[in-house]
Amino acid sequence: MKKITFLILASLVLSTFSWQANAQTFTQSTQVPISTGAPATYTSTLNVPATGSITDLNVDMDIAHTWVSDLIISLTSPDGTTITILDYAGSCSQNNIDVVLDDSAGTNVSTVCATSGSTTNPPTTWAMQGTFAPNNPLAGFNGEDPMGDWILTIVDGATGDGGALNEWSLIFTIAAPGDISECATGLPLGLDPPAIQTSTINVTETGVIGAASGDYNFDDVMFNFASGYASDLIITLTSPSNTSLVLSSYNGPDGNLPASTLTFTDSSGNAVTGWNGGAPLADYLPEGGLLNTVFAGEPVNGTWTLTIYDDYVFGDGGSLNSFCLNMSLITVVGNAPTIACPADITINNAVGTCGAVANFAGVAFDDEDGNISGDIIATPASG
Repeated sequence: MKKITFLILASLVLSTFSWQANAQTFTQSTQVPISTGAPATYTSTLNVPATGSITDLNVDMDIAHTWVSDLIISLTSPDGTTITILDYAGSCSQNNIDVVLDDSAGTNVSTVCATSGSTTNPPTTWAMQGTFAPNNPLAGFNGEDPMGDWILTIVDGATGDGGALNEWSLIFTIAAPGDISECATGLPLGLDPPAIQTSTINVTETGVIGAASGDYNFDDVMFNFASGYASDLIITLTSPSNTSLVLSSYNGPDGNLPASTLTFTDSSGNAVTGWNGGAPLADYLPEGGLLNTVFAGEPVNGTWTLTIYDDYVFGDGGSLNSFCLNMSLITVVGNAPTIACPADITINNAVGTCGAVANFAGVAFDDEDGNISGDIIATPASG
């Protein structure tokens, strides 16, 4: 009977997983040759059939090419948004690229140049290999519908070196229907000057932040920014109900901070007050309190405002490059159902027959809804 118990549990677990998993990968494996001749522009198109709202996007690229700093690579969405994701600012005379571009990575891809003399395809060594942050944040695509044609554009700006785009993939996290994933428009905006900079997101969905079915869980707020003196800044989030939460105050390096993404979520185990230099961690707890506590019971509908206040205005410079927030609709509340497995069944087989028939019925109980045996979608075959 242990086997029967396992199969019933596995059926429920797999059903739950398929409902929750929103990360999807789409790949274009048609090779695009890159000539050693005159400078030229090359494009590759990937059709994405999925729909929803993008909450996160990573790009995986496999490119065999000598002298990688010849290349400028950009990505264009079906909505027409174009972001330059790799533009080597210096001179990297090494060969080949095998990277995943992820906003949360600590090292920018434009600073990477490992020794690589491989001229074969497939390559054996790479100038850029691993997971790195793109030149410009991919969060600029957040909130868009991924469905349609995505275009990867490669500009080869020099003669004498060539290769091929072997393969590239888009790795999406897509909000489930009813979830909120919104990003501000009109960015980037400058910092110091002015002393105070704001960016807004207008949420059109209705509902409140809470814990009941039909409420919204405030998943995270994230923004990408650069600053000449990050520890001068006080950063707050203000709700449509005019409640303000300090996300960070006087944290980060005492000096230049290149473009970096800060993510604030109640599930983080990191205190932002411990960030006093270098690149930020993947996420932090909001400094002034939990998102779902401070904004509990408030409507999601309306204008959410991110404010960056520079307490020491010395013209340090900087920019706010992106600002996004994510909330998920709560559709299931309560404890998981309890599965009642059949008792041991003893059957005498007929003389001369190997095997016997065992009949049973799957039974499940839910704390809130009682006997839900009629909702079991699959059990091992009975009979």
